Amino acid sequence: MFLHSVRSFPAPSAGEAEEDCVKKTIVFILALIACALGLIATEIVVQPGGQLWVGTNVTLGLSGPPSTNQGVSITWILGDSSPPENGASVQHTYKDPGTFQVRCTLSNGIEVTRMLQIQERRTIQVQPPSPQVGEEVRFQAQHFGHSQIRWDFGDGTIQNAGSPVTHTYANPGAVTVRAYDFNGQSTVAVEANLTVMVDTRMIEVTGGPPRAHFPMQFEARNFGSGSLQWTFGDGNSTSGGATVQHAYNNAGTFTVSVQVAGSGNPVTRVINVAPDPRRVAADSTTPGLYETVTLNAEGFAPGNLAWDFGDGESQSAGHQVTHAYSRLGQFQVAVKPAGSSEPPVTIQVQVNQDRRGIQIQPAQLKVGDTANIKATNVNTNSVEWQIGNQTQAGRPTTITHRFLDPGNVTVICRINGQTPLTTQVNVRDHRRIQYVPDTVFAGAEVNLMLQNGIGPNVRWEFSDGETRNAGLQLKRLFNRAGVVEVKVFDANGEAGIPVTQRIQVLAENRNLTSVYSRHFVGTDVQLEARNFKDNMVEWDFGDGTRSIGPARVSHQYRSPGNFRVKAVDFRGRDGKAIETTLMISSDQRSLDMPPRIRAGEPVSLELKGVQGGQFQWDLGPAGRSSGVKADQVLFPTPGRVEIKVTDNSSTFPPFQSVINVQPDNRTLKAPKFALPGEEFMIQAEGFDGPDVSWDLGEGKPAIRAGRQIRHAYAQTGEYKITARDSGGSSQKPFTRTVRVVELVPGFVVQGLELVFSSGKAYMVVPRKSRPPAYALRLMSSGRGVLRGQWKLDGQVLSLFSMVLQDGRVAAADAQDMPKLPALDVGMHELTVKFTNYRFNGRIPRLRYFVSSGGAILLLSPEVGSKIPVADTVSLAWKPIRPATVYQIAVSEAPFQFLEDSQIEWRDVKAMDHYVLDMTTFKDAAWIYWMVRGLNDSGRVLTTSEIGSFRMR
Repeated sequence: MFLHSVRSFPAPSAGEAEEDCVKKTIVFILALIACALGLIATEIVVQPGGQLWVGTNVTLGLSGPPSTNQGVSITWILGDSSPPENGASVQHTYKDPGTFQVRCTLSNGIEVTRMLQIQERRTIQVQPPSPQVGEEVRFQAQHFGHSQIRWDFGDGTIQNAGSPVTHTYANPGAVTVRAYDFNGQSTVAVEANLTVMVDTRMIEVTGGPPRAHFPMQFEARNFGSGSLQWTFGDGNSTSGGATVQHAYNNAGTFTVSVQVAGSGNPVTRVINVAPDPRRVAADSTTPGLYETVTLNAEGFAPGNLAWDFGDGESQSAGHQVTHAYSRLGQFQVAVKPAGSSEPPVTIQVQVNQDRRGIQIQPAQLKVGDTANIKATNVNTNSVEWQIGNQTQAGRPTTITHRFLDPGNVTVICRINGQTPLTTQVNVRDHRRIQYVPDTVFAGAEVNLMLQNGIGPNVRWEFSDGETRNAGLQLKRLFNRAGVVEVKVFDANGEAGIPVTQRIQVLAENRNLTSVYSRHFVGTDVQLEARNFKDNMVEWDFGDGTRSIGPARVSHQYRSPGNFRVKAVDFRGRDGKAIETTLMISSDQRSLDMPPRIRAGEPVSLELKGVQGGQFQWDLGPAGRSSGVKADQVLFPTPGRVEIKVTDNSSTFPPFQSVINVQPDNRTLKAPKFALPGEEFMIQAEGFDGPDVSWDLGEGKPAIRAGRQIRHAYAQTGEYKITARDSGGSSQKPFTRTVRVVELVPGFVVQGLELVFSSGKAYMVVPRKSRPPAYALRLMSSGRGVLRGQWKLDGQVLSLFSMVLQDGRVAAADAQDMPKLPALDVGMHELTVKFTNYRFNGRIPRLRYFVSSGGAILLLSPEVGSKIPVADTVSLAWKPIRPATVYQIAVSEAPFQFLEDSQIEWRDVKAMDHYVLDMTTFKDAAWIYWMVRGLNDSGRVLTTSEIGSFRMR
């Protein structure tokens, strides 16, 4: 009873000091000890002591022992409307003041009572105590027991809120505010009285009738002292005293408001502002640089006006003035009566460009053109022109000029007192020196012409020192090879910049060559016109055939003989033919090969009728070879194959032939397994025969027999049968392996193991990863060939067969083990089914989960661990991010021997652990468990591997 009382003693409230809490705890414990020892009488103890206030948390307990032998139940009736409570001690908060009788009834018949006096100390502070209509009032609840209060503001407004709270009254008069504690659950209201006064505040306006641009004075009356916040209704505001000045920039109706800074009860007044009759106008508000602007002042009284142009210049003049700006920018023109204090009237003038310029027509000029040049937007009749290196002073604003030379020419117009005007003229040179023919050889006469020249006479200069004054055309002979530069000075030689042309005079080195030294009838003769200058040549092949073609051509001659070949440059327009003689003979070359060629069988090919040369064979899919003979040529696939033999010594032209590669339909058939002494059939299907060379793999010499033989092996083992077609002369062997085994009576499979390479029966693999490796091991009593099926997800994946020896462990052959796919996300199951043997035991199965987000890592208990006996065990794992729901499966049987319907998945509330009740499992049992993660649509994303542990 003592220990129970100490545990159930409530913690001190947050409002008590730490020292006070310790003292009260000690007192209460001593009281309980005393009760346990029967030293004092039973009575109700109240904490805290002294006066009790509304809203205070009171702790009630007993000072004497309720029983001497065993525990008793205690019921408390607290004297207010709250329901009874049970326990050695209770805590309670009284929500209303008054006198309450507390009754404590014990189950052994003892009843103890005590009267509690709950005092009222709650109050409401009101600020300000005498507010005006519309002014915000702040109410602060003090010593209340709850953070939420039901407020009745006395004007019909009721609000549930905290403290402090604000309210605004719309009518004057006396008001009683009531606050109900504990969000209205308290039945006794705390009251406060206040009087709402009539609002006498107002705004006075002085300074004449309101007009735009003229200042007005505003006065706030009956506001008392303090800073005031003014708002003028045109977007402007200010803070200050009771009197402020403001001028409106535009006419209209505006609402002026003023309030004590920080309060929310402004006084407003509507002001009607008349428009300002004065205005200033300009004939252009966006003049150019140095342009004259005319300004007119309207609505002003007669008399002189003070003008300020905004650029540092001012003037006293009448109602109309003119002004020119000498720099770019934005300027404010202000005007008011001279000597007056009236606010000025303004206008903005934007000088944003220099409209002066130089205009040249035509806009596109070429050498020899005469142009009209004009200075625009210039207010003068005499300027200075500079065109290139020519200067002309005292000229009008419009002149003409002829351009004799090409290039960018600078044109400048200088105006007295103003910034000079400058422009660039691009004079295009469309003149060209043309010459015929296009390609010039040494000793040729060339026609020269200046195209688009000004003329009529020009000066011709040549880089070899010769100069001629002539017309736009002349003829000249170039005797030496090299580069000659021709210059022409136009306009009777007055042009300063010549038209130039470089001419390459070539030496005569053109000739005709043949690619090969031997030429045959019906084969391509490849000719090349070397060092020819045009890309097209006129060809005469000497057999009556003429054509225009490129510098490299091919031609076939239909008969043997000597032929004279001619080629003329520039499509035959050169006038000079380049010649050579060709000797054409009959082609005696041929291809020596077997009469029948099969795909996959090596053969030998030989080129006949050639002597010398360096031959390269292009055998298509059979690859390449070199020499006159190509040995061990193997064509992998049947079909027509084009063979080409080229001579790297350029003696013989290419030799081409097409051969027909036939499909190889020959096969060797024999059983894969046989029993000792059992005769079986061996067939060489599709062989040419009739004789076949047979090597039966027994170490004996090969025999010659027909395409079908029967044979039996006396001993068990693996025998390689080799058959060669055409009595053994074929270079391609055909093989077949036969396994001779026994299936003895009483053959029994004693042990079967199907595991992953890790030794486990379950694993998680990433999607598109390597197929998981696994192993199938068997042990039998007796020998035999065991056949079966690999089944993945209930479907047959492939077949397998195994030779088992008596009492030995045999593993499945790797070639009979299919690769497990890792593409489809989800759970997959691999098992085996024997097709020629009934296995009486339980066949295990492998499960693997293909995951796109990684495996769930099991953290504890460690796999295979033994942990102390406990009622519960925490199974922990490392979650993955995409999973939103986790499930766990727990079993005393290994999962590889369970069907899916036998696995029970349980939802897990936590993301990374599960508390397992161990009382339902057998003592010292092995427990197997795994976790899987699902998305919000219930799709399994990934799983963990299988964990295991044992209680010890």
